[in-house]
Amino acid sequence: LKLPQPNTSIRPVQREDTAALSALWPHRTELDVLWLIKRAQQQATQGRGLGIVVTDERSDEAIAYGQITLWHRAAEIADLAVLDCHRCRGLGTVLVQHLVKAANQMHAKRIEIGVAISNPRALALYHRLGFLEHRTVLIDLGHGGEPVVYLNIDLQ
Repeated sequence: LKLPQPNTSIRPVQREDTAALSALWPHRTELDVLWLIKRAQQQATQGRGLGIVVTDERSDEAIAYGQITLWHRAAEIADLAVLDCHRCRGLGTVLVQHLVKAANQMHAKRIEIGVAISNPRALALYHRLGFLEHRTVLIDLGHGGEPVVYLNIDLQ
């Protein structure tokens, strides 16, 4: 994995990020986003996870989010999102790389990430970063059943 660009600012998610992060998920209420943040903060306190944001270098406002949760058999990367106007700048790569490093520091042996088949760019990103397809599951993502591919990467 490559190191993030030096001008990329990454920090743990904060309650104050709720409004900015709500723009990432228009289908979620602000209360849902606040719950997501609180859960990520609780997991970080327990050493079982981490929620991070990439911030705009000019405004320090959150423009991307990702989290990792440490389970018994694997760490799970979830809720990756980048604001539309900031896509195609490598921020998804930066998020995944940072979360993989965090999982390694938490002594995870394996990382799992899921992606809808309808999101080929994310699937290609995960393949580029070394994740291998493990299984496909049909999941209702809000508009009926959709195939979701789960990919894994083993850590040394």
